[in-house]
Amino acid sequence: MKYFVPDYFNSFKCIADRCRHNCCIGWEIDIDDATLVKYDNLADMGKALSDKFDTGIRRDCDPACFKTDEKGRCVFLNEKGLCEIILNYGEIYLCEICSCHPRFFNYCNGNMEQGIGLCCEEAARLILEGDTLPELCCTGENDADSDFDEEQLLTLRSELFDILSEDDTIENRCKRLMDKLRARLPKRSLTDWIKIYSGLERLDDEWTDILDRISKRGVSDEEYTKAEKYDRAFTRLMHYFIYRHFVNLSLEYGTDLAISFCVLSYRIIRFAFALTGGNFAKLCDIARLYSAEIEYSDENIDILINSIGG
Repeated sequence: MKYFVPDYFNSFKCIADRCRHNCCIGWEIDIDDATLVKYDNLADMGKALSDKFDTGIRRDCDPACFKTDEKGRCVFLNEKGLCEIILNYGEIYLCEICSCHPRFFNYCNGNMEQGIGLCCEEAARLILEGDTLPELCCTGENDADSDFDEEQLLTLRSELFDILSEDDTIENRCKRLMDKLRARLPKRSLTDWIKIYSGLERLDDEWTDILDRISKRGVSDEEYTKAEKYDRAFTRLMHYFIYRHFVNLSLEYGTDLAISFCVLSYRIIRFAFALTGGNFAKLCDIARLYSAEIEYSDENIDILINSIGG
């Protein structure tokens, strides 16, 4: 098995209280069984947060999860936006989800690929910032069996990355990506696509507001073209979507639908950015919103892909 990460992976560090979109707010955070045992032992020892470990965890669900207050904040998140578990006991006492987030792990052809998810604002900055495509770095190796189908997909993905590296607009390169895999997006208007997105499960009112504004106002060709200023960031965005999703979605839905999902995701983010205007930071924020709404819901991804193929 070989272990791969994009070159920005090790630069990621949680910005904690400086984060404007704390991942301890608005999410139901599950606690793995091994960590729950640790918390029970801490409570039994009468340590600093013993009462909170008794009252701040929901145990009537499987798996157990942290309770949240009326604002959706984890009960262990203090008024400064810092985790009381880390402050009192260190990161070793974080549950599996908290210690891994926003990292993701994909297994293909006997290899493990890691990345950081776009739903985190600091991760979004690292993913989109830079003048060139990220490089995939091998960080380790041991013996593992390969899979012929997955090996072919990885070879094909490398060819897609080659197209992305060409000197052209991101729109033209997306067309070539689609042509290579004989993929086509249905001929729907932007309004029709927004209706589909509006029908998905949603988490954040800000995303709902953006969808409503696009639906009511639309986005002109001039506004969409003007966003070309950020082609480098959009190129890295496409690299991220292909790196994270292409192999897994191809195995489940086929290569044409996999690349179509990646291109559609890029275009919806670009339309939203063209509507709102702003700078690189705003682009990162819209990409973060999209990721939180779509990438972390298998049901939403399935609906979108079926909409593409239907």
